[in-house]
This record gives sequence, structure tokens and C-alpha cells, in this order.
Amino acid sequence: MKKTFSRKILSGLLTICMVAGLNTVMPLPVDAAPATYVELTKLPDSIQYRLGHFSEGLMRFFDTDKGKYGYIDKYGNTVIPFEYDGATDFSEGLASVMKGQENFFIDKSGKVVISSIPHILGGDFHEGLAAVHLPGETESVTVNGKTITVAGAKYGFIDKSGALVIPTEYDHVLPFSEGLAAVCKDNEGGFIDAKGNVVIPFRYAFKEYKNPLGWTPEFIRVYDITSFSGGVASINDVWIDKTGKAVPAPARVLLEKIAIEKAGSDFSPWVINDNYAVVTRNRSAVGSSTQEVGIIDINGNFTVPFGVYGTINSYKDGLLIANEFGGEYGPIPTGVIDLEGNVIVPFGKYSFFGEIGDDGVIYAQRDGSKYILQVGTSTKTTPPAPALVAKPTASTVLVNGENVAFDAYNIDGSNYFKLRDIALTLSGTEKQFDVGWDGASNAISLTSSKPYTAVGGEMTGKGAGNKTPAPSDSKIILDGKEVRSTAYNIEGNNYFKLRDIAEAFDFSVVWDGARNTIVIDTSKGYTPE
Repeated sequence: MKKTFSRKILSGLLTICMVAGLNTVMPLPVDAAPATYVELTKLPDSIQYRLGHFSEGLMRFFDTDKGKYGYIDKYGNTVIPFEYDGATDFSEGLASVMKGQENFFIDKSGKVVISSIPHILGGDFHEGLAAVHLPGETESVTVNGKTITVAGAKYGFIDKSGALVIPTEYDHVLPFSEGLAAVCKDNEGGFIDAKGNVVIPFRYAFKEYKNPLGWTPEFIRVYDITSFSGGVASINDVWIDKTGKAVPAPARVLLEKIAIEKAGSDFSPWVINDNYAVVTRNRSAVGSSTQEVGIIDINGNFTVPFGVYGTINSYKDGLLIANEFGGEYGPIPTGVIDLEGNVIVPFGKYSFFGEIGDDGVIYAQRDGSKYILQVGTSTKTTPPAPALVAKPTASTVLVNGENVAFDAYNIDGSNYFKLRDIALTLSGTEKQFDVGWDGASNAISLTSSKPYTAVGGEMTGKGAGNKTPAPSDSKIILDGKEVRSTAYNIEGNNYFKLRDIAEAFDFSVVWDGARNTIVIDTSKGYTPE
């Protein structure tokens, strides 16, 4: 909570708001029944929380055994392996990760989407663009006759291909919001579009404050500019629309003024949305040097009064993490509340919470153990089945004693082959069969005891890398009758379970684990596992 530097500015803004009709009682959202919560999973001891929150279904964690970052889902399943030296939360389907000194972006399957970029990441992707900057030296600038030292890095934006689409020429940037990004240079701020065109011309947007902590530097440089939200933004305390025209201040400015007056505090309130603000004050007035917090709504009512909580440190989608006042040396009870003060997760049940994530998913600790909670439900949902992965078969395949290299995959513990590859290999044996295709009926026709007719492309390309299989919907017609077989389509080709093929044409398939070898013998009949 930072100190308020100018009450006069806020008073002026209040006047503007009242002229706009904001001095009437504002209707608040109708409250639903208090939410509940459930423990989704208990995490292994080696998994360590390192800030961040669940975003787009995944969250980064640190594995102390491996010394690396990876990503898990809310059920504790490892989705992206622990192999990174650094990682960020996902935003718009991408996350920035590091290996050694290399910085790149991955998607939610772990695939590298943007390979090593020569810039330093300055933020997440917003509306398809992310801020980046090149390393810069410090520089001295003069403001109001005073010389201060600032970083000399220059910012620009990359797109999701990694291309620098807006040059690194700005001293300060904010993420794109509602089609525009706030950018600053030479003590001025303006707004650009996604092509880098200046939409709202630059104007003076710079403030400098004496460092309230008395540290070096003596003066702090601040660009006073906000992103667009609800069609308005501010530059140097002047609110504007997307044409740059001055407009009345939004409701949240009135809320800030109301919160300051009601709280009787020198601390700026934390306006968490248009209807509620967290307020802070010193408890010295009531015989203590510690701080206390409350929540005030747009009508000036305390929904959470002072004296109950010492801090509130996370908010998302109507949920807040709050801390009660602890003993002089004891632990501080922590819990989850809503904006009306209803307790959702009891205080003292958990000793620590991470940040609130998407869909109310929260990391929590209790008695040295680590959990993932979901607030807003009382029913423990069944984890979805893990996504299937097709891995190139690493086993040797012997057909009647000869080593044959097939394009085959292992899916969920079973080996899958192309029908035409098997048919070509067995052609001329006692278990030969032919393969035909009826596109109109989406059917594969198999004729037993008939030599195979090659069509080209058989036995080509051993699978490289893991693939994502999709169930095949093609029908199988064997000697005029439909039969069932487990099959998957991988990049346009159908792969069938080897044992289903062996059973259909009655040839032997044996697994030799000692030699990691699949043995096919057409002189013997099929024997179930």
C-alpha cells in the first residue's frame, strides 16, 4: 500500500465524478451463496511453490530433487516435465522458460513456439504481443532542475512468432489492453496500436517524487499513465477516451476517494474492482503499532470492518486471502474470504496460501504437506484421463526370424502398426492378406489368404518424436464382415493394434522382454496374452 501523495487531485476527481452522476447510491452485484472448497490433490514433498498461480489450467512449480521448473495441472499431474531453470505463468497459451541462459517460449504441450530471442522479456503476452527490451546502461536525466539516475533499457513488442513488430525505442511500456498500449519516452506518454502507430499523441506524463524511504536515489522517476480499461485511461491524472478527449473519471476514482475518507488513513486504498476497495490503517490509534485492513464498497459501507484482519494479499474473481492478527510470536492464521467477509476456507486450517488462480484454484500448505484446493465447489471432481501419447516403438521386430523396421508406435502400453506395412511383410506367407479402401463408406476392406497389392508408400518413415493420436472412425471389413479393432489416426495414417491384427489373421505374436523384441511367427496360430 503506497502513501497518497495528493489529496487535492482526488478531491478534484470526486467533483468530476459527482457531476457525472456518481454521487448516488450504486447498486452492487447480488451475492450468491458463500462458496465452498475442496482439496483436489496432495503434492509430493519435492514439489516446491515459487510464486505464481494457476493460469490457463497449469501452474509452474519447482522440483527440489531435480532442481528444475515444470508445470502441473490442478490434479497434480505433470503436464510439462521439470527441465527448466526458470519459468513464468501461462498467458494466451504461451509461457516464457529458460534453460541455462537461453530464453524461449513454449505452448501448453511443452513445444517450443518461439526459440531463443535476443531480447529480455518484459511481460506476458496480451492481445498477441509481449513487451521486450534490450539490456541498457543507466543514464542521468534532469527533471525540474534535479538530476536522477534511471535505467537506459528501451522497450518494444514481439508477436507470437518472436518477431520484433514494434521497435525497442520506449523508456516504459504497459501491456496492450483494448487494442492500445501505453508507451513513454522523453518524459511523455501516449498510446500506440498493435502496428506501432501513435493513436493518442504524446503529452507530458512524468512525475518525480522524493524517495520516502530516504534511500538512493533521492528522487524516484514515475511515468503517470494507465492502460485502457472500460474505454478510458489516464495520463497525469487526466482521464481520456480512445480519441484522447478528456472525460469524467470512472467510478473507481470515486471509490478511491470514498475509501480514503471512510478509512481515515494516509495509505492509498487498493481498488480491486469498480465496487470494492481494500483499505489499510495503522493500529496505533487503538493501542498497537501494527496495521489492519478492511473492505469498503462503492456506497461507503464496510463489508469487512477494521479490527478483524491484519493483511489481505491476493484477490481474484471475488475471493481474497486474508491474515488474522497473530500472537506476539505465534503463527498468523490465514484463510480465504469473499468480498462480503464470508469465510470460505477456515482460518488456521492451512498455514500458507499461494496466489488465487483461475477457477478458484489455490496452492496451500498444512502441517508440512502441500495441497491444491479449488474454491467454489464442494464436490471433488474426477481427474480427466491423461491425454494419450504415441511414442515411436523402440522394440526390435522379428518376422519369421528376420529383423524388420516398421513405422510403429506404442500407445498406452500396446504397439500399433500400419495395416499395409503388416500386409506387405506377410505377403507370400500362409497368413497373407490384401488391403483395400472404400472412401465412400469410410471402410478398410481386408481379404485373407490373398497376396497383398502394393499401392506405394509402404514401410516408409520410422516415426520421429512423440505424437498425439486420435481414435480412428474407419470401419474394418474382414472377408465381408465388419470386425472391431482398436485403431488411431496419427498425422493422416491409421495405426492398428498389433494383437488385434494377429488375432484376425491367426498368426503368433510373442513379447520377449529380455531382448526387448516383438516376435511375429506366421507358422503358429494366435495365442491371447
